Amino acid sequence: MTDAGSVDAAFETVEQWGGSVEILVNNAGVISVARVEDLAETEWDRIMAVNAKGPFLCSRRAIPAMVEGNWGRIISIASDAGKTAEPLLAHYSASKFAVIGLTQSLAFELAGQGVTANAVCPAITQTSMMDYLADEFAQAQPERGDATALRSAFVGEIPLGRAIQPTDIAAVCVFLASEQAESLSGQAINVAGGHEVH
Repeated sequence: MTDAGSVDAAFETVEQWGGSVEILVNNAGVISVARVEDLAETEWDRIMAVNAKGPFLCSRRAIPAMVEGNWGRIISIASDAGKTAEPLLAHYSASKFAVIGLTQSLAFELAGQGVTANAVCPAITQTSMMDYLADEFAQAQPERGDATALRSAFVGEIPLGRAIQPTDIAAVCVFLASEQAESLSGQAINVAGGHEVH
């Protein structure tokens, strides 16, 4: 996702198999935990490359065919941390703020051409990333408890009372990819169980 040549090759494979890409979901993402003062430049670059540059490269590659066909959907997975930053996640939050900004610009640029661009902003989701974050925070802030306690704390911050499930996110993506969502563009939709309301 961080190399234009590789992105082109992936699109060419898809195009040979099934024709032009009409629906793009930018879903690749990475995360790590560090205070800004301790954050290595290389780690900042890694997070920004996957989380922000990847959606840019994929969107740029997809746009010409979408515009030519006068129909397309660009859906980028951001995060509620892209609306309200979190401590020890400055690099991750910055990358997800960037995704939302990219989404808004795409919506303006593609308006009237049959192509929409929207972002989805999940809260903590029941995936391996949640387990990784719990382990990382337990090491960075041992006073908060072990990884098991932190997983419970993460879920406890969600008013809905449960972690977001991948299927919750997928359902919103399916809707955004549908004809019913043709009037939605430039939005950053929370799938956060009430954890983020802006």
